[in-house]
Amino acid sequence: MDSFIQSKRTAILKFVKNRENKHGGYGLVKIIPPDLEDTYYALQIKHLLGDKIVSPKTRKYLVALSQANGLHSWRLAYYLVSLLKLYKLEIPGHCIPKHKPHSYSEFYYQAVLYKLMRKPLVLDAKTDSALRRQTPQGLKYLSEISKYILLMKLLGLPIHAAKFRDWILGLQCADGGFTSIHKTAPAFMEETYDGLLTLDALGAKPRNLPKCREFLESSFVIKEGGFGRQFNTVPTLQFTYNAVVGLNILSRVE
Repeated sequence: MDSFIQSKRTAILKFVKNRENKHGGYGLVKIIPPDLEDTYYALQIKHLLGDKIVSPKTRKYLVALSQANGLHSWRLAYYLVSLLKLYKLEIPGHCIPKHKPHSYSEFYYQAVLYKLMRKPLVLDAKTDSALRRQTPQGLKYLSEISKYILLMKLLGLPIHAAKFRDWILGLQCADGGFTSIHKTAPAFMEETYDGLLTLDALGAKPRNLPKCREFLESSFVIKEGGFGRQFNTVPTLQFTYNAVVGLNILSRVE
């Protein structure tokens, strides 16, 4: 675990706990209804920080979600199934969406979900060819590039690694964080997370490691115990998860 995260572990876990709804699940704050996305980030943060316990009420919330009608989002389906698997809960077959993915992001979440459930993912020749021809310029935004590269790594397909690596390296801003597209500013937490995760998958690291760490650490809000999108912004479970993962990556590559 990264040393900065280790030093803030108690505060971060308290931040997460304060966002658990009285009926189970997590949300932006504890007094509003929980949602699956925030619940995923909260429980993943706890897991990364070595807290393996899920409360009975949140366990019941996850079971209720799994028994409801199937999810129509590949991303949310992956979030739910990964949590059900993490806590050894039953995974109903209707948790898997029926529609075909319509973007690289959806395709990525379909692939990781299938891998989680040990289902084969077979590509047709047209899809295989389209994936192999993709370029950074064709994808343009960092979030798209990130999911594309992670998908290709998962599928074991070749990519123009140097081109994508250089494109992503060029997205690091002066403050150390990453932005979504060239010649734009400022940097944000979710894009810095995408940048670090993708560079790590490519076996690369940011050009300016100290500034990147500074960006992440400066986004920690002492009063709340979580991380915001930037320095001096409201902390959320998503940005806290992004920061925890990002700092753990930095601690490995520094």
